Amino acid sequence: MATYTTSGIQESVTITKPAAADIADVRGRAIALDSNGNAVVASDVTKPIIGIGLLTANTMDGTDGAVKAGEDVDIQVKEMGYGKAGAAITAGAQLTTDATGNLIPAAATGYVVATALESAASGAFVFVQITKYHVTIA
Repeated sequence: MATYTTSGIQESVTITKPAAADIADVRGRAIALDSNGNAVVASDVTKPIIGIGLLTANTMDGTDGAVKAGEDVDIQVKEMGYGKAGAAITAGAQLTTDATGNLIPAAATGYVVATALESAASGAFVFVQITKYHVTIA
């Protein structure tokens, strides 16, 4: 009989992936993976979005949120957290990404990364429930 020391189930709400390229500010941005499994700022609603960059991404040089290529990107992949609004958001809205990784209300068929738990103005951080799925909007 085999003996196992783990269930193999990852229970953490975060994962860490290396950045594919320099990211000026990862905090609250929608994150996707490139073909090598590296973190990139999500910019295409037709491709899966894996989570949201943590707000605690700080660097030693004082450039909050900046990540260099190859450095770790901490990504929240489930539960509740904060995302950066790229447009006005109403509580209950299904959220996807704009071209710069900001969260915006889903208006076309594509991937949703979160549901807004509060309303927020463009540029603000918005409290969300991460709920990843594909939606068809006619």
